[in-house]
Amino acid sequence: MFRRLALVVVLVVSLPAVATAGVGTSATPQSVDARTDAVVRTAVDPLGSTASASTGVGPASESTASEGVDSASESNATAATETIRRTVELSLTPDEPGSVQAVVTYEVPDPVTRLEVSLGDESTVVATDGFERQSDGTYAWTESTSTPTLELRVDANRTSGGRRTAVDASGSGAAGTGAAGTGASADGYVFVDAGPWALVQVPRVGTRWGWTGATDVDLEKDAVVDGAGATGGEMAYLGPVERYTAEGRGERFELVVPERAELNGTPQAVLGSLVAASDDLRVDARSEEVFVIAAPEDVDWGIAGLQFGEDDAWVLAGSPVDSPDSVWIHEYVHTRQAFDTTESGRWVTEATADYYAALLAYGQGNASYAAFRRQLERGQRDQYDDDVLAFPQTWSSGANYLKGALAAGAIDLAMRESTNSSASFQTTFRALNAYNGTVSNDVVLDAVGDGAGANVRAYASALTRSDRTAEAWDERTHERYFGVQPPVFDVSVPVAGVATSGPYGERTLGRTRATVIAGETLSVTVAVTNVGWQAGTYTTAMTVNGQRVAVREGELATGASTTVTFEQAFDDPGTYRVRAGGRTLAVEVVEPPSPTVEDVSVPTTVAAGEEVTLSFSVRNDAPVPGRVVVPVALDGEVLANETVLVPAESSVQRTYTISFAGSGEQVVSVRDQTVTVQVTGATTTERTSQGGGTTEESLPVPGFGASVALAALAVLALVALGRGRD
Repeated sequence: MFRRLALVVVLVVSLPAVATAGVGTSATPQSVDARTDAVVRTAVDPLGSTASASTGVGPASESTASEGVDSASESNATAATETIRRTVELSLTPDEPGSVQAVVTYEVPDPVTRLEVSLGDESTVVATDGFERQSDGTYAWTESTSTPTLELRVDANRTSGGRRTAVDASGSGAAGTGAAGTGASADGYVFVDAGPWALVQVPRVGTRWGWTGATDVDLEKDAVVDGAGATGGEMAYLGPVERYTAEGRGERFELVVPERAELNGTPQAVLGSLVAASDDLRVDARSEEVFVIAAPEDVDWGIAGLQFGEDDAWVLAGSPVDSPDSVWIHEYVHTRQAFDTTESGRWVTEATADYYAALLAYGQGNASYAAFRRQLERGQRDQYDDDVLAFPQTWSSGANYLKGALAAGAIDLAMRESTNSSASFQTTFRALNAYNGTVSNDVVLDAVGDGAGANVRAYASALTRSDRTAEAWDERTHERYFGVQPPVFDVSVPVAGVATSGPYGERTLGRTRATVIAGETLSVTVAVTNVGWQAGTYTTAMTVNGQRVAVREGELATGASTTVTFEQAFDDPGTYRVRAGGRTLAVEVVEPPSPTVEDVSVPTTVAAGEEVTLSFSVRNDAPVPGRVVVPVALDGEVLANETVLVPAESSVQRTYTISFAGSGEQVVSVRDQTVTVQVTGATTTERTSQGGGTTEESLPVPGFGASVALAALAVLALVALGRGRD
């Protein structure tokens, strides 16, 4: 009696399900319109913008939507098939003091089937055309017109402590003196309707929309002033103005000088200082246009300046340019801060704005060194002796501005001293702008350490995590270390810059968290570009749990770029903190997973010589690839062992074409899974398999007086030759 077994192998990999976000935007959800069976895609532009951390004034909250978020930028609109255009038009309301009028108009293209609008609590709807109020307070488009509008009354008067109703337009000057926030009055205005003029926040408007047919529908937003005035999109001045412009380094400045404002100096002097600061501050995160209003001083202002949104700001018109306490530069620096902070990192927002306002004013010749040093020494006042920068609850008034600015300057000096001026606090600032998360004090310290080493990091830690106060330095030291502009290196990890290799193959990992199998090697590619003023030597390192494991350095001319790669093998399971290229990577090293065999399927009754299908899956639930040896046996005899590599959180399906010889019960086992097959009839004839023309021969199998031929297991429909034994 003879038994034969022929196998044809097919490989199918089942990967995790990936949500389809629709076509166009990267996160556009979709549903089906029950009336038309058409696919309806949706997108959201969240409610309004938030104020800069420079005053804490801004929207109380923002709404987001679960469907997805569309960036609603003009650049995206150019790639969209259709565009919704939204315009907010602002105007004065002389008969209603304390408020202004805003008319929100939408131009809705044909593919749009749904449009909903939400408003900030500063706005009250006084009239609608084509919108209907919903029970949740939003306004839904009725489709009765393609240009629906909402007319709003907007509360204009806001203070650093909330809202205020009455304005005395004949009142005295600002309460804030010096950099924004130092000496601020909780009752003084940050936005105001003064009657003949107003300086206001553009009202917050959120939009949700759905559409069918078009590849994508984007949102283009604009804000305009009805009559005299100007707006940058986040704030607006209503009233007669003169407008001045200048080109900075990759950005354009617009200075708005109201008729009622008395500018300290000339528009050219203000713009010249901002343009010079634009060139001197090479920390990335530039806006295409920076919009600045010179605020009239005939109301009771609570602060000397405010940066709002991404690139809008106002500064009291009387603020001097020729001062180390330059509010103009202070608010400009805020437009270059692309990061948000935790509580422990809050100090760095105002500290860097105050420090660079003084440093750049001195560098521009707008302040003497003595004045620059006196500005820094304000951080040495006795009132700040017990203040700890990383713990805001310990701060006296202005500690983050003044003690923080002195600390930032001292860290800047230490970085220059330890690196022969090849690194500075701009290195740190740039790293914070590139950081992929919320900036804590530890993130600041890591960026300092990346740029200047462990000793300077420890010094920065002492200045920010204890009540230690830095000392201002003398002019000779300043000339030695600040006299020449240093190279500034942009150090980053590209999107596909983190990978691993080893016995489980090569794969790309995330840049924030990564799981590695013990025995694999982690590689991090770092891109380095000299964006500074002169050639210099870059130094970049990889650390594991705070210990340097590798250093790369080299010379780069200004504007030149290079890449370096760090590799680190991990043999022991555990959690590791890896830093390279300004990024912190949480690496979890795990034991190799053991995939499991499941869903073994083969007919339980077959005729001898009949070709049937044997299939099974090898499943791996681990977040990393797994490898397992899968023995295939017949009646306890292992006929083949196949090593199966299964991707992370996936399954691999194996399918074989087999035939049996002989009769009776025969047990097929795949690893630890078994199936009993009843074979009926018998055959002794030699035959040809159906896969690839491979032939089989009759060979005896011990204990049965029969033989078996087994094709060696292979993938992707390979058929192997039979193998016999006596």
